[in-house]
Amino acid sequence: MNHGTKDYYQILGVSEDASKEAIKRSYRKLAKQYHPDKNPGNQVAEDRFNEINEANQVLGNPEKRKQYDMLRQGGFSGGFDPSMFQDLFRGGGGPVGGFGSLGGLGGLGGLGTIFESMFGGSDPFRENLRGQRGGGSRRPQEQIADLEIPFLVSARGGKTRLKVQREEICSDCDGSGAATPDDVQTCVACGGQGVVEQSQGSFVTNSRCFGCGGLGKVINRSCESCQRRGRISKTVTLEVEIPNGIASGQKIRVRGQGRLEPGESERGDLFIRVSVASHPTFRRRGDDIESDLALSPEEAQEGTTRTVETLRGPIELAIPPSSENGSLLRARGCGIVRGSKQGDHLFRIRIR
Repeated sequence: MNHGTKDYYQILGVSEDASKEAIKRSYRKLAKQYHPDKNPGNQVAEDRFNEINEANQVLGNPEKRKQYDMLRQGGFSGGFDPSMFQDLFRGGGGPVGGFGSLGGLGGLGGLGTIFESMFGGSDPFRENLRGQRGGGSRRPQEQIADLEIPFLVSARGGKTRLKVQREEICSDCDGSGAATPDDVQTCVACGGQGVVEQSQGSFVTNSRCFGCGGLGKVINRSCESCQRRGRISKTVTLEVEIPNGIASGQKIRVRGQGRLEPGESERGDLFIRVSVASHPTFRRRGDDIESDLALSPEEAQEGTTRTVETLRGPIELAIPPSSENGSLLRARGCGIVRGSKQGDHLFRIRIR
């Protein structure tokens, strides 16, 4: 197979003559193993899960599998030459004919989708990049990680550490994915531009080159460390600033610490999805904190003063006479502070 294509049979770990049932069994096993819910914050597992889904969408569909096998056996088994399709994109009459002989884009049927999946890019037969040479700029991809923090950290704010598994640029090839600099060559399909022209009548549009995925270059020999990906998986430890008053389900944005896409030098942002652990005595009610205050019948009837704990530390709380079970006493300004807002601490009386 061509170095730039994806081997869906290898991805699913099945033979080329595998039955539909065997493909289904392998897909279910791998999807369960690499599902994001089982691997929270693991970007490598998420990428593998997406790859497995992509392979199953093709091999699990008889028609798409037939087209895929035709492309592998008819065009790529002896080595893929992107120049075969150069005339097709330029509207000429090359080995496979121009758009005219195919009856327009619609005549390609599902081949555009197959090319898109195999070469890891957008559908070269349908995507209009609005004339941007070199494939245009892509927005850095975001990454999501989950973090559980203690109740008091969520209320008061502070710093914590978070381990994130993510992609880093391979130091052995400096991100090129090639064994040596000489193994990186200009793509002949697009002449190094990353896009090819599509002509249909008087309309000319540019689409990402399927031969190089829009990078303008192809690799002959892979880097042994990263296997032409240009990236390797690493676990990094980040120090995260927790704003005071954050609640479960809210996200913290850490700029420039997210996913690194192939061919990109700029990271996306990392979004940390927070969950707050419960506290043995404190409960949150908006910006207020609530806790129980145990009193004896005599203390509730006669009134007393008690030393109680709050987010600000211990304070003296006056309990008025004739306090009833379930009633609330308020310590103002002792709750969560968020900007100009300041909550209170509510003490619910429990008469023993």
